[in-house]
Amino acid sequence: MTYTLYNAAGTGSFVVDAALAWAEAEYTRIEINLGNGLSLDGDLAHVNPMKQVPVLVLPSGEIMTESAAIAIHLSTMFPARGLAPSPGTTEHARFLRWMVFMSVNLYETDLRCFYSDRYTKGREASAHSDVKMSAIDQFHDACGVLEQELEKKGPFVSGEQISIADVYLVMLVSWMAQESDLSKFRGIARIRKEVERHPVAGPLLERHGL
Repeated sequence: MTYTLYNAAGTGSFVVDAALAWAEAEYTRIEINLGNGLSLDGDLAHVNPMKQVPVLVLPSGEIMTESAAIAIHLSTMFPARGLAPSPGTTEHARFLRWMVFMSVNLYETDLRCFYSDRYTKGREASAHSDVKMSAIDQFHDACGVLEQELEKKGPFVSGEQISIADVYLVMLVSWMAQESDLSKFRGIARIRKEVERHPVAGPLLERHGL
């Protein structure tokens, strides 16, 4: 079974690249040239009308978008590889909760920070700054919520074992670290170090420039 990943270094493709490699899945990468987060030459339009990465073509030919959804799907397809806790457990419930939480509260604020113009069409340039600062503040708030959870039920997002959720978190925090000091979130910083040491995710962090 061969997967096809439409990939661009440093984007949301990272967590899918890591999940596929961690799962030891057979896959090929198609590298996409991006500008302002969108495909420059329309080479994604036939698989994703949004012209964004990642896109994963499953062995069946089914197309998946949205990095969190793809990571969750791959964790269920390769249960023996330990990308996520076993379904039906308390730890798996945490895994699902925080994957969705991060997608809604961290990924979305990353987008507002770096692509504020998408949210301020037709408005003065000063509005871009307001959107960006609001996004950074909300990112900090969400990190604070997650940090409290790590203190109570960590050390990892799902509990005692590292999962693809931790890799996803490191990707999202790596982006925002370009704009804001996140050092006060010690639990998240600890996860970053563990992901850096991971035999699969660590090398891919470097490859993706994260």
